[in-house]
Amino acid sequence: MSTDFADYFSQLNLAPSVLWLNAVHWAGLEGVDESSLGSFVLDERMGFRASSSSNIGQRFSHSLNGVFRTVFDAQEEEMLAAETNPTRIAYLTDRGKLGYGQRRLYEICTYTDDPFLVSVGAERLARAVLLWNRLLKAIGIAVAIPLKRQFGASIRWLGLDFFLSLGVVTVPENKRLRALATVTKMAAGVSMPFADYRANASFLQYLKPFVAGANGSYFYGLYEPFARGRNGNMPEPADTVHMTTTIRSQASRWADLLRSTAGIFASNTIQQTPPVAATPTLYLHSDAALEGAAVPGLGGYMHGFYWVIALQGDELQLPISVLELISIGINLIVFKELARGAHCVLCSDSLNSVQVLTNLRAKSPLMAHATCTYSFWSFLRLDLLAVQPQPCIASAPQTLQPTQFHVATWTISLRCAHNLEFSQKNWKCRSQPERC
Repeated sequence: MSTDFADYFSQLNLAPSVLWLNAVHWAGLEGVDESSLGSFVLDERMGFRASSSSNIGQRFSHSLNGVFRTVFDAQEEEMLAAETNPTRIAYLTDRGKLGYGQRRLYEICTYTDDPFLVSVGAERLARAVLLWNRLLKAIGIAVAIPLKRQFGASIRWLGLDFFLSLGVVTVPENKRLRALATVTKMAAGVSMPFADYRANASFLQYLKPFVAGANGSYFYGLYEPFARGRNGNMPEPADTVHMTTTIRSQASRWADLLRSTAGIFASNTIQQTPPVAATPTLYLHSDAALEGAAVPGLGGYMHGFYWVIALQGDELQLPISVLELISIGINLIVFKELARGAHCVLCSDSLNSVQVLTNLRAKSPLMAHATCTYSFWSFLRLDLLAVQPQPCIASAPQTLQPTQFHVATWTISLRCAHNLEFSQKNWKCRSQPERC
């Protein structure tokens, strides 16, 4: 089970003895009558971006976990004492010899405001969740909306996918592809604000333990721009970072690594072994919409990346099957670079288009023309595993209003790293970062 606390820092009051440490001086505060000294703002609760807030919040979370363990351990002792299975009794006896708490069939940990609770069996989990909710209610800690709670054998916590039954932790494909898209731009010499560059360097550090082959040498030269500010200090967030030859070379090395899946086994905590490289499998969804759509058009989606083209004029007269096939072709063109080296599965809800691509044979002249125009056979080196007829999310960008689409993607835990839109004039793709 995972959840998070709502506006965690704002729930914690400051002690009267430290209020004077949290006063903020404003030289000119709009709408407030000020003296020549300006205004002083005092917040009686812990604030975001205060350097001590995360540390204090983490310590308080540890305290909550400690109270939970004390109470739940007492409940568990009664349950374990009633155990009659010889094998389980032997296991519990052996575990008990290792010390206090080693017989636990559950664990709870919290990263600042993100609790994570694991247990053996659904019945034990139900009891643990009931106690956890009672504890938070008694202390007065508000949790986030139910939509953010997760239950099951696999959940996403701290941006990673935990497959508990398998003992595997993986980096979601949308994160890996987002990193791949970023380092590809850096390798091409595309400049960016220092705030973006710093975030990208930190993101690579976050991925490092899970990427096969990654080590400290891949960061040589990447932190050189951190000293380009005045007097050797860190640059301002809006300062432009130009990619040096070293940065471009290192970004190219990262791009090669990020062509494989990213993840580790839980056993790595006991016996550290490097991650194993594996070929990722990507699902490329595409769709076309005419009647009933808010804006008739074509759309494609791949693990957090999507594109949309609005149809107009004579384009609306094309048969839907042809448009579906064209959508698949554009999908391959747009995502070709990101999908290079991966196993790819093309997903479309058009059975006609799927049959044309599967058999490489079309009776319709328009379908044959579309096949030749997009040279589908040239993409076979992408290692296409299958072309599947199935409903797909690719229809959402053009059938929903933008706000509705963003809400829908957030609801099903999709994070759109980039919005790939086409210019109707020159049909060239441009990338526009966007958060859902």
